[in-house]
Amino acid sequence: MALKFSFNKFRTAVSGFIKAQDVAGEEVLHIPQIQIAPVTMAIAGVVQTTVLKDDDFGKVIFLTQSGGSDSAITLPPATAGGTLTFIVASTPGGAGDIVITAATADTIVFAASADAGADGATNLLADSFTVEAAAIGGERIECVADGSFWYVYAHQGVIGAVTAAG
Repeated sequence: MALKFSFNKFRTAVSGFIKAQDVAGEEVLHIPQIQIAPVTMAIAGVVQTTVLKDDDFGKVIFLTQSGGSDSAITLPPATAGGTLTFIVASTPGGAGDIVITAATADTIVFAASADAGADGATNLLADSFTVEAAAIGGERIECVADGSFWYVYAHQGVIGAVTAAG
């Protein structure tokens, strides 16, 4: 049985290389680091409470909301290197919001792309951020942790679609 191998496909799958040197400074390890597509998951507004875990780091989470009740999502602890991406998958229906809260108070450093003053909204020690019922869909919220804080940036097309509190 013969194996067929495509160097072109392998080249596009490599995102970089892991390198190491010995005590003399000579390279002893040169291993390709393979690109991977992020795992996706969906959280619908019918689920009232969702607690994310470290296992969810790196995921792209699609949010949908309907009805009049708020949904609650709790972030995992701000472990260094942890990342999460939220995307509002469709225009929220009803009056319910999606409230995303840090596991520890005052650990969200929040910035958003649009506000009434046209200079971006910020909140340096927030407890939570909210996808408001006024969101139009397509908002993208990037979350990156450094071990102490979650750094959150909301790309939004309408003022007030994503807000921070606390």
